[in-house]
Amino acid sequence: MRQFDLTVLRELFKGARGKVVIAALSVLLVNIIVSIYMLTPLVEAEGLLKARVSATTTTEGVGGGLGGVQGAYDDLITFRSRLSSKEDLTMTLSKVFKAAKRQGLTIAESKYSADKANAFGISRYTVSFPVSGVYGKIKKFIDDLESMQTPLAVEELALSRSTKGNSIELNVTLSAYFI
Repeated sequence: MRQFDLTVLRELFKGARGKVVIAALSVLLVNIIVSIYMLTPLVEAEGLLKARVSATTTTEGVGGGLGGVQGAYDDLITFRSRLSSKEDLTMTLSKVFKAAKRQGLTIAESKYSADKANAFGISRYTVSFPVSGVYGKIKKFIDDLESMQTPLAVEELALSRSTKGNSIELNVTLSAYFI
């Protein structure tokens, strides 16, 4: 076993050169202590950040397992894939009017309006019309609207007694969303 020779250290710390070495070692020791002191909050902050990111991107939680950022992104992709194109809009409205005709309902007139595309490229086309007929047929028409596989939103339904016999009138406002 080799013994450490203190004579080397004594020579190193002699005179002015020794003072410089002591000062350098002191600065080095202070830097190490400050680094450890400053690094501890950074390590804690990193741990908190990792926990927050993990909680945000988890696939458990809200919406039956579709919580977090990834779930919201997946929902948006699904939503956009179900939207019609402008070309499909006529077919969508045709389905609505055919559903009314199948139930023997009459539509006197229709009013249309279009909203320009929003920042996400989604446009809205709104149609309002009155439907006249007996209550049972109007109810079936509403069921038909709800079961359509088209991106239609029922904005407003207003039921009133018609001035014509026993029929009633349903004022319908629908919006179709498209890309």
